[in-house]
Amino acid sequence: MTVQYFEVNRLGSYLMDAWQNELGTISDPTGGRWFTSGPGNGPGLLGGLADELRTDLVFEQGRMTVNKTKEVAATTTLDNRSGNLKGGATTRLDWTITNTATATHAATNSIRTGISERVRVAGKFFGVGASSETAITFDYTYSWTDTQGNTSTDTKTFSTTVPLTVPDGKVQKLVVLADHDAVELPYSAQVYLTGASQANFASQVNGKSQWSADAGTICEWINKYGSAQGDAMVFSRDPTDHTRGIASIHGTMKAKLSVNFTIYKIDVTDSYAGDPDSTNLLNQLANGSGASGAVQVKPVIRQEN
Repeated sequence: MTVQYFEVNRLGSYLMDAWQNELGTISDPTGGRWFTSGPGNGPGLLGGLADELRTDLVFEQGRMTVNKTKEVAATTTLDNRSGNLKGGATTRLDWTITNTATATHAATNSIRTGISERVRVAGKFFGVGASSETAITFDYTYSWTDTQGNTSTDTKTFSTTVPLTVPDGKVQKLVVLADHDAVELPYSAQVYLTGASQANFASQVNGKSQWSADAGTICEWINKYGSAQGDAMVFSRDPTDHTRGIASIHGTMKAKLSVNFTIYKIDVTDSYAGDPDSTNLLNQLANGSGASGAVQVKPVIRQEN
């Protein structure tokens, strides 16, 4: 068995502290030499352990928060004060949005640098927003070597055509309003620890010189006695397999997503005549209070994220 991803010296110090605290001794559980092997071809402190990176992030969906906002994505204005726009027209609207996902987590000195393995995140998560349940989908690639927040972006371009007839003497504006979800979702990136650790003391401790414990028990001791104090890595016993240990780095995934779009047609004739109230229609749309001057609401496109 082999430890591939943990810094061996760091993990070894945690194991030594855990053994000493559990047995109530200051004696060296390696006897000064039994680190990766033990007497009689035994595994020693570290030689009987193996680690494995979990291939997905563990999300705490019950703690996901969603903040809903609105933003004007595109506008176009048709001026028919002259009365020359006869018979209506088809107007094209184009706009671009960028969705982002950023993972932030505390740095740990327990994991070796230069690990090339990455975790691909792609799924749908459910949480409660301001007034309704929200389904959130995003893609992200998590890297164990990231020491700070890393942002993944996804830029999309949309286009639609809208038939529009503007009455003589009027100015009307088409407004694409985007609904945004700002999501915060706690997660953990995990390493499994399997096998067993063997303590070999130079003299007897509590009636024995050799002791053994499975990885789950050892990780529970590390957590119990604070043997990894100062490290962002949290150790625990796997609740689904009590012989296996789990080491977790906790973080937060923050995603900003445009989830759907609505096209409004509003009359802005008065703003061209110097009436500031008409200009406020855009602000009314963006803050979600509705636009009293909207003459048509057209939910043309919905982007499912």
